[in-house]
Amino acid sequence: MRYMDLIATLAAEHKVGGIQVPSNGTLDDRLAQFEILTERAKAKIWSTGLPEYPLGRVRLANDVKSTILSLAAEIEQQLDGLEVCERRRTLAHKRLEAFRKEINQPQTRVGAALQQLAPVATVLAMATTTLAQGLDAAAEIQRLLGAEQLEASQPELRLTEEEKKLLLPPPPKQIEGPK
Repeated sequence: MRYMDLIATLAAEHKVGGIQVPSNGTLDDRLAQFEILTERAKAKIWSTGLPEYPLGRVRLANDVKSTILSLAAEIEQQLDGLEVCERRRTLAHKRLEAFRKEINQPQTRVGAALQQLAPVATVLAMATTTLAQGLDAAAEIQRLLGAEQLEASQPELRLTEEEKKLLLPPPPKQIEGPK
């Protein structure tokens, strides 16, 4: 209860709507309802988040792209096995297909990809109580996209092999340590 009260208070302070502590049912039922409400709120935040990086496009590495696409295939299999209405399943499949199209672009718009993935993750969160792998796949996709975005927005100094050969060696130790 303290956890739910704390999250609801923080949500109210930061003007995140839709998160309140449920009052009906057992504590386990209330916690399950609360987790669904927080997943919905997270999906709304993801879908409305504006990218803070130049032009909003990132060139994904081929291995990252293939990993994301295989995780999307896992999510698709999860969607097929869920007990949700057909309309919701169809909409989730359409969003997942739009997500794949965005990932397959030469330069992916991370914000647009996450905007397509968020409703699918919400459907998984609402429909799965014991199957955590669908949510794990969505979280892993988000982590991978975030890492690629971070790498693109904060380029480090990258030296070629020839440039590394031109670097000076580290200075010799002046004081020898204990033996």
